[in-house]
Amino acid sequence: MGAPSRRMFPRVAARLAVFSPDLPGITPMSTGDISQSGVFVYSAHSISLGQTITLSLSAGEASVTVRGEVVHSLPGVGVGVAFVEVEAGWPDQLAQLVAAAEALAA
Repeated sequence: MGAPSRRMFPRVAARLAVFSPDLPGITPMSTGDISQSGVFVYSAHSISLGQTITLSLSAGEASVTVRGEVVHSLPGVGVGVAFVEVEAGWPDQLAQLVAAAEALAA
């Protein structure tokens, strides 16, 4: 048996479009997975550990803006971002985003 997960919330595989006003010129970006506490963002560009960034996540008409801290980095692949500030109603918005991403992928 493996070690117990340190994650508080389950991750959901979801391909969402990502834009960050803090990272001008860094496009395209997309998510690999998301939870109520964080997201993995695919990006070929280097983003510094500890950097706090604003992310706009969207799928179809559904979107949400969050602030997070880069807590994990895979150079040339992407970064793990832990949310430090989310909009009110976050769990419902997350569910809407994931449903929209799944509908677009179908």
